[in-house]
Amino acid sequence: MDALAKLSAATYALAEAKTLDDVKRIIDIAEAARTYARAAKLGLEAANHAAEVKLRAERKAGELLQQLERDKGGDRHSSTFQPGILSEYRAVLTDSDIAPTTAHRWQTVAQVPDEVFEEHVATVQQEQRELTSAGLLRLAGEIKQAAETIAPPPVEKPATATISVQDWNDADDAQRRAWLFMQHGGKSTFNETNDNIEWASWSWNPVTGCLHDCPYCYARDIANRFYPQKFAPSFLPDRLSAPANTKAPDLSAFSDPVLRMAKRNVFVCSMADLFGKWVPTTWIDAVLQQAWDNPQWTFLFLTKFPVRMAEFQFPQNSWIGTTVDRQYAVDRAEKAFTKIRSGGYQGVAWLSCEPMMERLTFGSLDMFDWVIMGGSSRSTQTPEHRPPFEWIVHLWAQAKALNLPVYMKTNLGIEQRVREYPEGA
Repeated sequence: MDALAKLSAATYALAEAKTLDDVKRIIDIAEAARTYARAAKLGLEAANHAAEVKLRAERKAGELLQQLERDKGGDRHSSTFQPGILSEYRAVLTDSDIAPTTAHRWQTVAQVPDEVFEEHVATVQQEQRELTSAGLLRLAGEIKQAAETIAPPPVEKPATATISVQDWNDADDAQRRAWLFMQHGGKSTFNETNDNIEWASWSWNPVTGCLHDCPYCYARDIANRFYPQKFAPSFLPDRLSAPANTKAPDLSAFSDPVLRMAKRNVFVCSMADLFGKWVPTTWIDAVLQQAWDNPQWTFLFLTKFPVRMAEFQFPQNSWIGTTVDRQYAVDRAEKAFTKIRSGGYQGVAWLSCEPMMERLTFGSLDMFDWVIMGGSSRSTQTPEHRPPFEWIVHLWAQAKALNLPVYMKTNLGIEQRVREYPEGA
């Protein structure tokens, strides 16, 4: 009976609970009481009483999270939104051991109008059915769908809109929300990669284009040939639906561990630098939100601006990396990833030395888990490039001094190349 006694105390405590941790404890107590009531066969009334306390506590937690998000991030679609602020919100979730999907569910419950919430609870009790949050979530979905049907957001671009940075900067907040709304109902899916990327079977480009203007860039040549927008930085919001639309493969069907890893790995923005200083923060946040919401995939991010990458928080199902092609980029990479590690990131951190245009010497590789080496194929501006073998050995020795796995790409021209992968990947 201890569980029911705690539930009684928690019921009164809920009204006074002020913090997320307090409400979380009440949710845990209510769930324990519901489980006890069912196991002890105390009847539907006892189980539903515990379920009601849990649902009210989840609703309050959702209200606290909504206020926290407003306090930490404001309106993420607003022109006054500051880079990386939502990282603070997600850090609070991490500290409180709350999964983003759970936070989203609680906030959805909190958005149901009071009268609808109370009517739902009363109706279930009267009909002597088991009270769960699933029924309330369905109601919330129906309410949202009805509201969107009655007042659909204004959309000036077609369903497959390509939004330039200038388009975005010139738009008001309502238009930006309308563009972001395009992800709902989108039909986009991931693209399958070719054999040149053995460690990721999929690519996903909700943002394309880049302003680095690297002479060896293969992506620019492809974009200038096939994209209407060429290589101008652009946002394609309907592609945000791809993680949910692409069916995750049954990994147990693959006996090869490398293939099993690759089948869940998604290379994000292979045709862009998502963290380029020209990319609006809201675009980055929209892409990262999909990573948080789709734990069935592992998302691989790569940038030449790791300092900006350090402003954001990444979910556990992510690998984050930086490109170092010349010696001047070494210090930038080390400082940024030291900051990323000190910020609590525990996922795979990788270093892409492709193309290796100079002999690279690192002060420390302690903050990385994986090192990739490569040359470059011929581009419209540069010939094919293969770094001298001594450069390759020099970097390999630095990685092996820390027992870091190394992956050598085919464009190095080494017949017996090393192909190692992050531990546990």
